[in-house]
Amino acid sequence: MIRFITTTLKIFSLTACALNVSAASPARPAENFIGAEACKGCHLKEYQQWQNSDHDWAMREASEQSVLGNFNNQMFEHFGSKSRFYRKDNEFWVETENAEGVQQNFKINYTFGFFPLQQYLIGFPDGRYQALNIAWDSRPKADGGQRWYHLYPNEAIPHNDVLHWTGAYFNWNSRCAACHSTNLERNYNSTNNTYSTLWSEINVSCEACHGPGKKHLQLVKEGATKKYPHSGFDVSLSPVGAWLKTKEHPTLVHSGERDDTQINVCGSCHGRRAQISEALPHGAPAAEFHNTFDLSLLDEPLHYPDGQIRDEVFEMGSFVQSKMFHKGVTCSNCHEPHSLKLRAPGNQVCSQCHAPDHFDTPKHHHHTTKSEGAQCVNCHMPSTHYMVVDARRDHSIRIPRPDLSDVLGTPNACVNCHQNKTNLWAATALQGWLAQQDKTLPSHYGQTIHAAQQRQASAEPALIKLIKSPTSAATPALVQATALSLLPPTAASLASAQQQLTAKEPLMRKAAVSFFAALPAAQRVDYLLPLAKDKAKVVRLEVARLLAEINSQNLNKDTQAQLDTLFSEYIQAQEVNADTPEAQMNLGIFYTRQQNLTAAKTAYELAIKLSPQFANAYLNLADLYRMQGLEAAAQKSLQTGIAINPTNAALHYALGLSLIRQKNYIAAEKALHRATELDSTNLTYLQAHALTLEQLGRRPDAINLLINAPEQRRDNLSLLVTYLKKENRLEEAQLYTKKLHLIQE
Repeated sequence: MIRFITTTLKIFSLTACALNVSAASPARPAENFIGAEACKGCHLKEYQQWQNSDHDWAMREASEQSVLGNFNNQMFEHFGSKSRFYRKDNEFWVETENAEGVQQNFKINYTFGFFPLQQYLIGFPDGRYQALNIAWDSRPKADGGQRWYHLYPNEAIPHNDVLHWTGAYFNWNSRCAACHSTNLERNYNSTNNTYSTLWSEINVSCEACHGPGKKHLQLVKEGATKKYPHSGFDVSLSPVGAWLKTKEHPTLVHSGERDDTQINVCGSCHGRRAQISEALPHGAPAAEFHNTFDLSLLDEPLHYPDGQIRDEVFEMGSFVQSKMFHKGVTCSNCHEPHSLKLRAPGNQVCSQCHAPDHFDTPKHHHHTTKSEGAQCVNCHMPSTHYMVVDARRDHSIRIPRPDLSDVLGTPNACVNCHQNKTNLWAATALQGWLAQQDKTLPSHYGQTIHAAQQRQASAEPALIKLIKSPTSAATPALVQATALSLLPPTAASLASAQQQLTAKEPLMRKAAVSFFAALPAAQRVDYLLPLAKDKAKVVRLEVARLLAEINSQNLNKDTQAQLDTLFSEYIQAQEVNADTPEAQMNLGIFYTRQQNLTAAKTAYELAIKLSPQFANAYLNLADLYRMQGLEAAAQKSLQTGIAINPTNAALHYALGLSLIRQKNYIAAEKALHRATELDSTNLTYLQAHALTLEQLGRRPDAINLLINAPEQRRDNLSLLVTYLKKENRLEEAQLYTKKLHLIQE
């Protein structure tokens, strides 16, 4: 399981007594939502399929029927931290470490999921629900299940760790609730840091996908749905078009245009995205996705350079890269949408479209019939384990590319199974099979993305070519948007980004807008102002972010009014996630750009209140003080952050710079020395340390530091040559001058 930096919320302070928060269902008023029972009367088959599905089990009140874990006084120990799961009367309890590191008894209020693992939610008086990071492995015992286990089995998670169960990463209200219940309303109060979260139904029910059913039910009663069964809903989720058999190819062909409605409804939860609108698009038209969510690009470390899943990115970002998506395949072609089970077992689900006499044969898959290697998904949809036991398949449905694995650092399905073999062995075998058909492996966009991520000089023309290519399965829009985000700040890249400001795909327009951050603020207006009224909210928000520094007083009244509306929309979008330090950071940066330093300070302080371990908030608050000439306050902010995050190199580096500005060079050198110890690969830290050593009269130490740098960069080499000459070490200076010239060439 990949450990990544997230944030913690400061929870309600508790003494070491038992915490018994009742699990009274926080139901919302009916409004337009009628509930699954009302749907059951006409849609009994679908209702029965939905029962006991993952959606049905998404969340339930803790009871004899819903709790799968062993609460028979079971002890579990993780790096010395002990937990006991037990029963009290008809309730389920756990004795475990609280936010202060003290053992405490907590009542289990809700179950979360059911297979292959089940988590448990604990309520707090301030309205928070936290998920334990000790889960029940609900797989059969023969498969290693029927046990308690920790989601981070290989590392200690003490009470002050960012991944402790009482922190923000395991907060149900902000991180999980919207996708596990129907018609959820978070109701966070930033004034007193509490929640009053409500839902229409506790689990993922009919209206979570189809939208509110009140209007539809009324039309049913009036007999108005006989001709149009989906009347009363914004859209139909039934697949459009037909799949046709042709003589030219052994695969069915989709008739009509691709319809993304179902993809976007499912992807609203089954995708790595940020929510930018308060209202979730239950059964909304496809275009609404980019007005409600901001889909992640193929960034590190979420994806590998070739787009394969790496971190927990779910399915949407993968699937929109696939040839299937571009050919018109949608979720329900493979999955029954109510039971969520596959339409058919094994290769039969693929054989719905792909003729088995052509594809399900050794001539195609080169493995023994009915073996694991002959299963379509094992080659084209390899799985990655998340939460230790949850194997999820990559939905980009790609051809294995072992020939790229060594260069790009990417996995491939071949050696995932043949673990005693090398990538070269697999690549040779694959190329041999293709040669028998007079085929070769094509170039792959992963090569371009990898080159750009490695800052290779050859990457820019390849990125521009990728961006300009027609959007297709070979060059998906998500990939092209990622390429745009990697463009270097050059004239050629500027021209390429400018062309994409009018691209069809919202993700590409947004990425094109982002490029203009490389330009001075005053130069952005002419390029970006026309997109202030873009039909996609994700684009408008990015325009707002980049135009925040503009002094609107220099513009005409109509433009001022347009920007005021744009900026208000940006603030509202961040307030959707006001209970997260990331959103408060965004607001702090936005207000700083607008010179509203008081509001910026409030946002940064709230980010710290929400997450005392959120290092970036201390850095930005310190920089805000620096801008105001309050260097002592900046120093205090950084020292407070270091006390909580002692191994954060960026905080030590920033402290060093603050001390330099205060001319306290001895203390500054100690801070910079610590920064380079913690991050020895950061050449910026190293250069600052060397300059400080020089200031202290310790030039030989500065020279040794630069000589032993993990890599030689132009500015560091130039500094090294200068110091060597000052020390009259001319032969060494000449040697490094030659290296400097090689880099410059």
